[in-house]
Amino acid sequence: MRSFVLLAVLVLLPTFTNAQSTLALQEFEKAVAESHNGNHLAALGRFESTLMMIERDHASEAFFAKVHYNAGVSLYHLDRTFESAAHLEKALSYAHGRHEKALYLLGLIG
Repeated sequence: MRSFVLLAVLVLLPTFTNAQSTLALQEFEKAVAESHNGNHLAALGRFESTLMMIERDHASEAFFAKVHYNAGVSLYHLDRTFESAAHLEKALSYAHGRHEKALYLLGLIG
């Protein structure tokens, strides 16, 4: 019986993990769409929601970098440059210093 329960957990665990990751990806895509439509405040809320999801899911560093960068862009458009710089620096950190767009935007912020 214990073997069956363990097997069931091992089989179902990736399904739950992928479902959470899929939800985070969907939330991120909605945030990007909001940002492209110029609704940066709504986008920022969705980026923050995505960050909470991917912290729980232990997402890849590349995805963390992407979300932080996009949050930084939305904050930049909202004239919240101090917060923008913090997210852009996190994007750089997750990208191990190799994120040209984040570097560029940080240069604009000064």
